[in-house]
Amino acid sequence: MDADLFYTNKIRTRVCGLIINNDQILLVEHLINNKAFFAPPGGGVEFGETIKQALLREVKEETGLEINSSQFKFITEYIQPPLHAIEVFYHIKSWNGEPIIGKDPEDLTVIKSVKWYSLNEIKQMPSNEVHHIFHYCNNLRDFFELSGYIPYPSF
Repeated sequence: MDADLFYTNKIRTRVCGLIINNDQILLVEHLINNKAFFAPPGGGVEFGETIKQALLREVKEETGLEINSSQFKFITEYIQPPLHAIEVFYHIKSWNGEPIIGKDPEDLTVIKSVKWYSLNEIKQMPSNEVHHIFHYCNNLRDFFELSGYIPYPSF
């Protein structure tokens, strides 16, 4: 099934984890309809699941990491019809394990890589291939200052 069709004309609640280590951010490279997209690990909240439970599950599914400690940071929204997602971001403070290439159980995307990137490397990626939250940050300190509601940027 085409990922765009599966999520079309629905509001999807997602949770994402910002994992920072040695001045690098962990990103998952997804192939969505044969196009690369880099984003912090995360995914959809399932019916009956808390946001924190979804965070633990999604990070483990995509990266193999087990979260020990996390802190809510901000909410952002992605609206590009026919897609609409509300995303809840957490700063992952501590975890167990080393990142591995996980999988997307929905089989709508393929995870191509799970790697640590400097913010400078992320800023050099084409803007349509990286999560929009990176457009708000010029250095790692900026991530820790984000709070509240962060709108989708207008380019």
